[in-house]
Amino acid sequence: MRITHLELVSNGEHIGSTPIREQAVNAAKAHANRHGVEVDVIATMEDGSTRKITVKPDGSVDRVWQREYIDPIPGVIYHNRNGVDYKCISSMSDHSAIMERVKDKWTFVAHGVQQYTDKSIEWNYSTGGHWPREAI
Repeated sequence: MRITHLELVSNGEHIGSTPIREQAVNAAKAHANRHGVEVDVIATMEDGSTRKITVKPDGSVDRVWQREYIDPIPGVIYHNRNGVDYKCISSMSDHSAIMERVKDKWTFVAHGVQQYTDKSIEWNYSTGGHWPREAI
């Protein structure tokens, strides 16, 4: 999907915009370094959705642009962008899966699972979350 507009925001203030991704990222890195602050680069896609990366003062980026929908593989543990590990229990159609949070077995359906180039995942939304039922 094509990016139509990029906006740079730092400390809640608009600091620039451009339709050119490379120009936006370079400007964000320069501003972040010069002022010692984080800069968000918010991309507006052709369908109206947005994507965001945050550029740190050291020039590192906490989020990658490229991601794609996947069908999670049952039994595989995936690392979420939020730092938490989730095990795929069962894969479903439309890039959805029954997922279980490894640390406490919270189980839910993750809809629209996407994987970034660093192999971390996120999903559009979840439903049906529950704790495991204890045997009586």
